Amino acid sequence: MRAERGRWRRRLWLLLRRPAVERAMDDELRYHIECEVAEHVRSGMSAEDARRVALAEFGGIEQIKEDARDARGTRPLEDLMADVAYGARVLRRNPGFTAAAVLTFALGTGAATAIFSVVYGVLLRPLPYADPDRLVVLWEHNVARGTDRNVVSVANFEAWRDRSRSFEGIAVLVPSPLTLTEGGLPERIAGAEVSAGYFRLLGVAPALGRDFTSADSDAAESRVVILSHGLWERRFGADPSIVGRTILLGGAAPSVIGVMPAGLDPPRLGWLGEQELWLPFRPTPANRAWGRFLLVVGRLRSTVSLERARSEMTALGDRLARELKEDQEWNVSVVPLAEQITGDVRAALLVLQAAVGLLLLIAVTNVATLSLSQTVRRTQELATRRVLGATDRRLFRQLLTQSALVGLLGAAAGGLVAWPAVRLLVRLAPPGVPRLDSVRVDGPVLLATLAVALPATLVFGTIAARGSHDATTAGLLQGAGGRVASRSGGGALVVAEIGVALALGVVAVLAGRSFASLRAVDLGFGADRVVAARVALPEGQGDAASTHRAQFASLLERVRALPGVEAASLITTRPFGGLGAATTVADALPPTDRPGRSIVAEIRRVDRALFETLGVPLV
Repeated sequence: MRAERGRWRRRLWLLLRRPAVERAMDDELRYHIECEVAEHVRSGMSAEDARRVALAEFGGIEQIKEDARDARGTRPLEDLMADVAYGARVLRRNPGFTAAAVLTFALGTGAATAIFSVVYGVLLRPLPYADPDRLVVLWEHNVARGTDRNVVSVANFEAWRDRSRSFEGIAVLVPSPLTLTEGGLPERIAGAEVSAGYFRLLGVAPALGRDFTSADSDAAESRVVILSHGLWERRFGADPSIVGRTILLGGAAPSVIGVMPAGLDPPRLGWLGEQELWLPFRPTPANRAWGRFLLVVGRLRSTVSLERARSEMTALGDRLARELKEDQEWNVSVVPLAEQITGDVRAALLVLQAAVGLLLLIAVTNVATLSLSQTVRRTQELATRRVLGATDRRLFRQLLTQSALVGLLGAAAGGLVAWPAVRLLVRLAPPGVPRLDSVRVDGPVLLATLAVALPATLVFGTIAARGSHDATTAGLLQGAGGRVASRSGGGALVVAEIGVALALGVVAVLAGRSFASLRAVDLGFGADRVVAARVALPEGQGDAASTHRAQFASLLERVRALPGVEAASLITTRPFGGLGAATTVADALPPTDRPGRSIVAEIRRVDRALFETLGVPLV
């Protein structure tokens, strides 16, 4: 292997120094000829006769040169360079064809690259944690209702943690938005309470300070907090002495013990979105009484498969259902973290990728049609070259090289198209699409583009080369009959393009109908001309509840007095957003012929004008 690499390096070196090598070969041949001429002159010949005899004895100079070039082992590379130069000249002489083919292929590859950037960033790019494939989310599964992703009770979390053997560790998260009052400016911060070991489970460590320990969770009252890197920069000026400092947070004054590294994107699960600070979670009699409210993540052991973990947790869920009354009709669901984060958009993105794949196929068909047409116009030239001795293999290789140049130019232009297209797609994406910050055109995406562009180039290059062979053969045998072959080849491409376009049209119609159906979903209230705002107020100042009621009442009156405002109201948690209180509602007196039914109902505290504001009629 090493010797082979050495030979190829030597060939490349000779190829790069080809002019100097050719001059050296000419000098050496000239030296040998002059020596022969001098020898014949010494034997009594005239200079003219001596040169003629020397050249005759020496043989064909050009043949000797060709043999020497073959001996170097650089002939394939030299032929390739000659084919590239010839293809470039052909493309320069046909600017209309070149522009049309490159632009068509650029639009197809650019669209495919842009969409694949989104698909790769959202679905395929590894999560930014250590061994992300081993991270899972654990849910409670309500067997009776058929809902398999319910939040978890404290008792069940503790049972899973203590009795399961499939996990290196499991940890809890609880959304905990709090008001940060720093410098007299209140701001509502999206935070979370987490159990000790959560960040170690993800494989990340604080950039400053330390992580939570079990002592922080066991303390009677939590007085520590960890900040995100962004919050540390935004509200605390990236002060390196922040560790050990107390801050005003939610009416308390916890001490900052750490700052997480830049770029950390913690898992966003359901209503748990962006997180800018973290507090230690501590089980208490009060929160045990809340029922099910925990989010749970775990890391599989390196020797445990997902199916084995699911089997163990299902068996454990069955045991808990027999042991605990509150766990009857409940079990456990284990979902890969990547699937949990991207599950809602996976199908839509894959359908979109398939549609763009069809679009790329149409672009390839168009370029193949253009290449075939341009090749047919060169039928006489190619036929003449065959008569003069050009082999079918050499003509095929030259036409394929020309197509490769078109493909490379189109792929490069497609990459330039993809960059602004990706930025546009990210801006236009609906808010529910996860991981948009990881969408970008980078190495893996460009490699995927090349992996698509190269086979596509071979396809339309082969079609054009095959068409040239048929056309020139027919031209040699039948004069103008080459046009018959071109028409048949072009007709097949047109038929293929129509078929792909019909498939793309069907996909577009189905996607449009799905989008229209989503927009037509009855939300239960009027969302037109309705806006929402989140308000943060200082906490812990005297009778906070009375103060806040007065502040909200004053704010509400001022909003209602604004020009153009028809109605305004208050709600604790906006519809379809955030974690609110919930309770189980059951039939008090179920009919005797069927068992009682129960549902989980979310609770929102509102003022009397909410139904008027949202246009919700009372039955």
